[in-house]
Amino acid sequence: MAIVTVPPNFDAALKRGDQIQLPVVVNNLNVDFTNDIRRAVPLAITSFYANTFPNQVVVTAHEVDAYSQDTGYVQYLIVSLMVVSIMLGGLLQGGSNAAREYEKGTIKELLLAPTSPWAIQAGKILGALALNSFSVVLVIIVIVFLIGVWPVHWDELFSYVLLLMITFVAAGVLVGTLIRRRQPVIPFSVGLCIPVFFISGAFGPAIWGDPITSAVTQLQPVYYGIAVFQHAFHDFTTTPTGPEFDGFILVAFTAVMVAVSAIALGTTRRRGVVH
Repeated sequence: MAIVTVPPNFDAALKRGDQIQLPVVVNNLNVDFTNDIRRAVPLAITSFYANTFPNQVVVTAHEVDAYSQDTGYVQYLIVSLMVVSIMLGGLLQGGSNAAREYEKGTIKELLLAPTSPWAIQAGKILGALALNSFSVVLVIIVIVFLIGVWPVHWDELFSYVLLLMITFVAAGVLVGTLIRRRQPVIPFSVGLCIPVFFISGAFGPAIWGDPITSAVTQLQPVYYGIAVFQHAFHDFTTTPTGPEFDGFILVAFTAVMVAVSAIALGTTRRRGVVH
């Protein structure tokens, strides 16, 4: 990322107290890494100067870590990717299954059955949930046993995995009920996941100066899902609200998604729109 060139007369110039230029060539293709270099080089020079002349530099930094362990970039990012994978899997599984009922015409029998839309949609959600669980279990196995990212709170992990699966499967069933075709469900689901992934704090805690982006970020479940998963895996608190309140918000999202999905099917039944 950077090349620091120490001049050949460095020691002599340092002893004389001369001003010394240290050329730093930075590969500034990545602004995140570039900023790391711009912070690290002055800190390294200051630390070196303080060790060399302790009587002249009387102020030194003392680091106090907020967490008991350091977490690498991959370890942080892989947890965020897990949340988005649950979202994509839920949308595709729930949406495809619901849309298939309209393509095959079997939705007519369901709508004519003497049961409530809540029971029908609950059955769809449970069926898609059972199918989606295989992919989610595979993701957990890869993250924990192959990549080696072990959760700190196993109970939170399983609770939030189930909660997010229900949320996104219900959202997928809603999408399938509204679109009614399997083919557009796939690009819609992928197209929705990509921007949500980038604004939800996947690469670090989401701090947005733009009020519109900040509002959109906090009005969708992936933001809170990433926060509770980071706490389950790394014991991190990445939102001002905290993991307990974030979990409560996810419960509310789940209830809303299930309710809206049932209402959408009930509207279809009242209109008799199955041609």
